[in-house]
Amino acid sequence: LEAIANFALRDSVGRASEDQLDTRLLETPSVAISACDDQTSKMAELSKKAVLDSIALMGEYNEKSAEQILEDEDTIDRYEDRLGTFLVKLSSKSLSESDTRTVSKMLHAIGDFERLGDHAVNISQVAKELHTKKLWFSEHGDREINVLFRAVKEILDLTIKAYVEKDLKLAELVEPLEQVIDEMIHDIKQNHIERLQHGVCSIEMGFILSDLLTNCERVSDHCSNIAVNLLETSRSSFRAHNYLSEIRHGNIAFDSAFDRYKAKYTLS
Repeated sequence: LEAIANFALRDSVGRASEDQLDTRLLETPSVAISACDDQTSKMAELSKKAVLDSIALMGEYNEKSAEQILEDEDTIDRYEDRLGTFLVKLSSKSLSESDTRTVSKMLHAIGDFERLGDHAVNISQVAKELHTKKLWFSEHGDREINVLFRAVKEILDLTIKAYVEKDLKLAELVEPLEQVIDEMIHDIKQNHIERLQHGVCSIEMGFILSDLLTNCERVSDHCSNIAVNLLETSRSSFRAHNYLSEIRHGNIAFDSAFDRYKAKYTLS
């Protein structure tokens, strides 16, 4: 028998746990897939936690929480490394069409979860810069950012819950919210330019805001990737581009959800 690949990871609330991906499981694909699914779900929850913790730092910075985000990001990287290696080996086995789609879903998802961890670190660094330099956004800018944060928190909640619970109905809500977040970010940038012209905001704060908005947009984009991946792998073939085209052109459910989120997350 091959050696057991042991690796220490953290569970969804950050407590140390010992998990095993036994290479012998590769001989029983259905069991191996179940083990990978469990680990991928833990990775998903930790990625969400890291981003939410980084957003919390924007309101009240503390070094201990910032260090924890770095530790979580390191754990997320190890998840991706171990899971990626194991899933590639698993994909070389003789799998059913359904199992092949499931393995493909996980391989795509772990890359997005890893990037969520990276963006969590980036947002925490924005919070640290503001704290260190004793800078803050204008009253209007701060209000807009808090509305954006609420939307980002919701898209994270929707995405991770949809992925872990394999809830396609929830997954369908991610893309319309992602589109609303894109519009919000565009509007926040435009509003900042107007405030800059009126001397309310500084150029330095503009760079910091741009960095923050870019990371929020990327978080939203990765949530979209995860949800689309989940929806597409539930079909008989993987056609993400086709799926996005379908829902963005004359889809009543998409339009209804978009309008609902647009009203919920108004900046004014």
